[in-house]
Amino acid sequence: METKRCKSCGAQIYADETACPYCGMTEFEGETKTQETPEAPVQIDFGNKAQPNPEPARNENVLNGIVGAFLFSLGGVVLYFILYQLNYIAGLVGFVTFTLANLGYGVFTGTRGKSSMKGVIVSIVVTVIMIAVSEFICLGYIVHQELGKEWGLTIFESMKMTPEVITYSEMWGDVALELGLAYFLAALGAIGSIIAAAKARKNAQAE
Repeated sequence: METKRCKSCGAQIYADETACPYCGMTEFEGETKTQETPEAPVQIDFGNKAQPNPEPARNENVLNGIVGAFLFSLGGVVLYFILYQLNYIAGLVGFVTFTLANLGYGVFTGTRGKSSMKGVIVSIVVTVIMIAVSEFICLGYIVHQELGKEWGLTIFESMKMTPEVITYSEMWGDVALELGLAYFLAALGAIGSIIAAAKARKNAQAE
């Protein structure tokens, strides 16, 4: 702030004063500038908390995932067989088989709850295989019931001759319908996982 000195009493007054407030003198000496000491900024402690270190990304071991997908999908095989014996449409298990395979992949790779395109692909392949295995086991069991006791066949011998029996019978239509339904429902179950995995990959590439 600019100030000036009164010639009469020597008082230091503001530069915009026209007369000295102490003695009334109207003559002043040269103007000077006084520097105000800036106030120290107030520091507020917001209680900075130490941020936890992010967990390191775990490598996705596809081999472990394949093992997990096969093991978990065995539940779908068992359910398929049970429904088949109860004369229900076993193909309804297709959706469950994919879900179990995908869950097994996630558990064995540590990616459970995350969308993984590798996991989806592995789960689809495993589902296709396990549904075919399920149908084959069911047919083999029927062959064993029909011919095993009559011909003295073991369950494994009945399984071995199952393709031949199907070839020379009229079972192909029923087999195709059962497998078609199972694969269709498995595909429906896979669509959501495929979309989620595609979005996750796109977001990862954008970062």
